[in-house]
Amino acid sequence: MSTTSSVVTLLMIFIIAHAQKRDTDALNLKLDMLIASNANLNNRAVGIETASERAVHEVRQELASIAPEHTRRPP
Repeated sequence: MSTTSSVVTLLMIFIIAHAQKRDTDALNLKLDMLIASNANLNNRAVGIETASERAVHEVRQELASIAPEHTRRPP
């Protein structure tokens, strides 16, 4: 009985993780589409979730120079 509940628990963890990943991927795709559809916006952040740490840092610095009050990290 213990083994069965462990297997079911592990299976549920994978199912929930997969659903969360799909949800996050869909949300990122929607945001990328909104950014890309507006010609007035800078599209450097499109697909940033798959970029290197260096690229993320560069975009964060660029954003900080444009809107410093919106990029402050909490203490």
